[in-house]
Amino acid sequence: MPAHRKTKPPKSPQPASEGSGDDEGASGIGLWGAEDAEEATEAPGAVKEVVSTAKKGEKKASRRKKRLQQAEQHLSQIRDAALNAPVIVALDMSVGSPGMTIFDRRDPNRTQILIVCFGQTEKQLRQAEALAKPAAVRLLREAPPQKKRRKTAPPSGDAKAQRHEQPEAAEVRIALHRHLPETKDSKESGGEGGGALDNERARRFEHVTETLMDHLKPYCGVPGVLVGVEGYAYHMQSSSVTVLAELGGVMRNKLLRAGLRFAEISPTTVKRWFTGSGAADKREMWARFQKVTDGTLPLDKLIPGSFAKQIPSPHQDIVDSFASAFALHRQLV
Repeated sequence: MPAHRKTKPPKSPQPASEGSGDDEGASGIGLWGAEDAEEATEAPGAVKEVVSTAKKGEKKASRRKKRLQQAEQHLSQIRDAALNAPVIVALDMSVGSPGMTIFDRRDPNRTQILIVCFGQTEKQLRQAEALAKPAAVRLLREAPPQKKRRKTAPPSGDAKAQRHEQPEAAEVRIALHRHLPETKDSKESGGEGGGALDNERARRFEHVTETLMDHLKPYCGVPGVLVGVEGYAYHMQSSSVTVLAELGGVMRNKLLRAGLRFAEISPTTVKRWFTGSGAADKREMWARFQKVTDGTLPLDKLIPGSFAKQIPSPHQDIVDSFASAFALHRQLV
């Protein structure tokens, strides 16, 4: 009977040794080359960069949240101040033709509105006497339309009823003043080192601000008066920015000295309050003004001006100041 031969069990596969030329052993673990070593070396730096970017994003979001909270708090303070203010004033401090609108609400039966503006031409100034006479106007109570893309709840019963309320009766006067013209010296100086131009600009600022303050003097002793001043448009990139800042600074200083509390309101905010869109242009603001006044304050007929290419002055400045005062008066803030 033949003898059985003993057999050895098969050897299990071994991983390739470090010195072998195989790229990958039986265990599936590949050998590292120079590129792999370089990536391993750079990995900690890449992680730090990702972490640093994430922290910067968190800080940016935190700052934005803080700014929004401050803006909301600011608007809340304006809203509370306007709620019980007996007199609301709005200033549009443009360089060419500043405008001011005053809503005197001390008479519960009829709101007294005063619009202060500066005429640009002799033809406009000839209407000053007629405009100073009080005229009756109607102010609609309808809220401004909202953007279509903005999802809003359907109007409530109170909102529907408000649309059918009778228009508010008011009385309006327009004080049209002469804008201080440029002198021959100011035109010839050219603005580079010309003392005449610098003096002229300061003289024009004094004329404008003193004219506005003369109309505000009767309200200096009235408690609770609120003055809304149009804020600066920081995106402007023209030489008139510094001039606008100078004029605004002079006016703010005089308001402070007169004891009148004022709040800055950005142009975008005023547009959103008045039209429902912060991107509204001059034409849209003009159309909204005509609708709000129900055609009873036709500035285009009262004050001559060409509307062919754009809304002229002082019409657009009147609308801007009226929009801010009207929004505060109606609590559209």
